[in-house]
Amino acid sequence: MEWTAAVIAVRAPDGRVLALKDGRGLNFPGGNREPEDRSPAETAARELFEETGVKVKGLRLLGAWDGVVAFQGFGPKGKLRRSREGAPYWVKPYRVTKKDNTFWKQNRVILEKMS
Repeated sequence: MEWTAAVIAVRAPDGRVLALKDGRGLNFPGGNREPEDRSPAETAARELFEETGVKVKGLRLLGAWDGVVAFQGFGPKGKLRRSREGAPYWVKPYRVTKKDNTFWKQNRVILEKMS
């Protein structure tokens, strides 16, 4: 499978979802494939750690669209830390601002596929 980027959606046991907040609003952690990435899963796990400081025990493929592969991460561990991509937050899907509502609309397919 050819891919250019990967995103990862991580849900906490209490239902909150890990998102990055930047000047454009909320996004899932993720990014472009690097030459050393051997698989979309490696891209997703690397980007998650780089952008949030969080690692996961396992991944489940959610789907692929236009060269972007989406995963769900399980067993999150680590302390959240800010990166140049933005500030990571655990957010409840029903507690978002009007501006952040775009995040839920754009990522509806991913959120619905999460177990």
